[in-house]
Amino acid sequence: MRWIFLFLVVSNCGLLLWHMLEESRVERIQKMNQLSGVEAVMPGERIRLFSEGRDDADLSVQSVSGESKNDGVCYLLGPVDDQDVRITLAKYLERANVGFGVREVKINQRIDFAVYLKPQPKRETAQELLEKLKAKGVDSFIIPGGELANGLSLGVFSEKKNAIAQMHYVSSLGFDANINESEKYDLEPWFVLDALNVEMSDIFWQKLKQEFPSIKKSQGFCQ
Repeated sequence: MRWIFLFLVVSNCGLLLWHMLEESRVERIQKMNQLSGVEAVMPGERIRLFSEGRDDADLSVQSVSGESKNDGVCYLLGPVDDQDVRITLAKYLERANVGFGVREVKINQRIDFAVYLKPQPKRETAQELLEKLKAKGVDSFIIPGGELANGLSLGVFSEKKNAIAQMHYVSSLGFDANINESEKYDLEPWFVLDALNVEMSDIFWQKLKQEFPSIKKSQGFCQ
């Protein structure tokens, strides 16, 4: 009888200790999750993924017109330099219920290095300086407008080392030459398809290619 009593006491103590440890473990989990901003999951509960509970139709992207709800990556079609082709392509996309916009994309980006003499107070002064440069065998012309109006252009170079060489040469003749760096580029019009159209079928692209064989498909940021 005494052994049975001792067994029950030990069992109850063990059960009580287990409950205390389990409660302590859950409290630690809850505290850590509160610090990390994640809701605690109690033992036995199932974690539900965000993707669960969606219909298959919700996972397919539809071709829609209107404002994009995604500022991520979009498809670009182009270049479309010809205005008639732009109009035809726009009508084609509208019939297909595809949202789009037109963007001018920078191509052939480069840096030009212009060697020049600073603008003169008057046109007459610039003309006098031009004559002095010619007498030294330096080709130049008066800049007609802009921030450097009435300055003198001494050449534009695609490589900086060549511009520096020209600047040093003109400076050695007694003129105060400078270098101005400027970004240059060409613009091409491209159609930017709505971001919600990024999963359009291969059939759509095949038909588009047949209708517009010169059009290329690329990817870029929507904004």
